[in-house]
Amino acid sequence: MGRPVNRDSQSSAVSLHRLREEETRMDIRLPDPAASLADRPVARRSLALGLAVGAVGAIAGGRTATAQESTPASDAMGGPGPSPRLLSPDNSALVLVDYQPGVALLVQTMDLQLLINNVAAITEAAAVFNVPTVLSTVGAAFNRDPLLAEVQAVFPDQQPTDRSGLNAWEDPAFVTAVEATRRHKLIIGGLYTEICLTLVSLSAVAAGYEVYALVDVSGGLNHTAHNAAIERMIQAGVTPVTWMAVMSEWQRDWTRAETAAGLFQVAAAHGGAYALQAQLAAARGGN
Repeated sequence: MGRPVNRDSQSSAVSLHRLREEETRMDIRLPDPAASLADRPVARRSLALGLAVGAVGAIAGGRTATAQESTPASDAMGGPGPSPRLLSPDNSALVLVDYQPGVALLVQTMDLQLLINNVAAITEAAAVFNVPTVLSTVGAAFNRDPLLAEVQAVFPDQQPTDRSGLNAWEDPAFVTAVEATRRHKLIIGGLYTEICLTLVSLSAVAAGYEVYALVDVSGGLNHTAHNAAIERMIQAGVTPVTWMAVMSEWQRDWTRAETAAGLFQVAAAHGGAYALQAQLAAARGGN
């Protein structure tokens, strides 16, 4: 997703010097090697935001207004345009089913910290791109098992639809919430893969929606169940996707500066080493 590596780029010492200059200009601070581990994620996020603003500005500066305007339709090169199967912030909605602490505790196909990280990432990305998001829980009040705090914090004013059934699509309030998005492409994540995600996805396909299952945001009770569920959904026409791929597909062009900085923030906080892309983009932006 980043720019091609320039093999003749300046030394690491010079690059660090440029990052320090960017730090001063943006009034941000590079992570202190002596800082506690707890403080470093916050510093990385602040750094990514500041560097992304500078990097995106440098990249966009080399593009004409005409080229930038033509990018969404991909006709700048005279081509046929993008596939209608591609996701965009204007044609898709995010649906998250049963991301609750008590439900997540039984997931055996993914490290729980990674699961929390990934669902937080796609939720924050949806907020960056202003993608309509539907949230649902099962027995939250009865079981005292609310929506994950990491998800609710992104949409603090949105009340998830709570239900008693295993298949959220059989709950009228849930279906109404999905219909209200007015989007034909549904990006769905759920716990568990073989139950909530599968039942909703198959039902949505039958209702005429294009469904994209977030396989790295969903977890199952065991690997056999998880993998069999994915195969079953694929046979029904569901497309498997990952959160980073979806976020990148929403962005599609680095000159879309209004969302690029937010994308770098999400990637820096949840994408591991991807934070380095922000630093490299900023360091090379002035070359």
